[in-house]
Amino acid sequence: MLEWELIIVGAGPAGLTAGVYAGNRGLKTLILDSAEPGGLLAAMYSNKTIKNIPGFPDGISAGDFAGLLKEQAEKAGAEIRKERVIDISVEKKIKTEESEYISKAIILAVGASPKRLGIPGEDKFARIGLVVYNLSSPDEFSGKRTLIVGGGNTAIEAALALEKIAKVTLIHRRDEFRASEELVDKLKGSGVEVIYNTELKEIKGDKKINSVVLFNKLTKSFEKEIDAVLLTVGLVPNTEIFKKIGIKLTEEKYIMTDQAQRTNVEGIFAAGDVTGIFNQVCVACGQGAVAANSAYKYIKKPYWV
Repeated sequence: MLEWELIIVGAGPAGLTAGVYAGNRGLKTLILDSAEPGGLLAAMYSNKTIKNIPGFPDGISAGDFAGLLKEQAEKAGAEIRKERVIDISVEKKIKTEESEYISKAIILAVGASPKRLGIPGEDKFARIGLVVYNLSSPDEFSGKRTLIVGGGNTAIEAALALEKIAKVTLIHRRDEFRASEELVDKLKGSGVEVIYNTELKEIKGDKKINSVVLFNKLTKSFEKEIDAVLLTVGLVPNTEIFKKIGIKLTEEKYIMTDQAQRTNVEGIFAAGDVTGIFNQVCVACGQGAVAANSAYKYIKKPYWV
């Protein structure tokens, strides 16, 4: 069993920032993630320009920022391994598909995954790429009648991005968007068809999508011809694996922490989207730094603590 002082589960902004701080503090640090470093920045939004990260007045692409975080964590001394964690214990033992590890402290920075609707046809067409949960490949929608579901910034940004190459319909279950006023104003001046008070109930077709069944609170059910579907209906935390070790979760299944990012299990900390606190990159980075500092104090017990 391989021994480390600190193991960070998750290589998104929170995990990588924790790696920077832990490495700079001299902790023998391992970062584990089943995907490429960067979390959702790399997996879903790599081409998106992020405009609210301090220090980048003109913004920076999500992919570039993820790359910089990875580079910085490695320069600080943290080691990053692409391994899927399949088990974790209160004794701070971690099992992946390749190895087994033990550490003095753990930071859980596993983030969240796109939420699924669980409707008929969703899984079938998701398997062949006609239902997707991010806009990582906009060109795949070219010339297609595209339905976007959602009411936040991501949904409107996607609609505006695809408007030039596809026939876009955006539906939202409420009568107003929760996105920024700037984006809503841009949407109003676009050619995107917007349908309020409407939910997606079914995706129909054989080898390809032919139509969708929509339910409007005012006009009831109706069918619409569609070729592709983009679902941007929020995120769900990746916390299922932690139930057995007794980590306290909120009703929405996010990990509960105190101000020092400590969970209720001694020596285990959490940071980033998995805590459900204002899911923004800068917040995740801040929580990662706090978690690393708390882990350092827990492991080293310096005189000033």
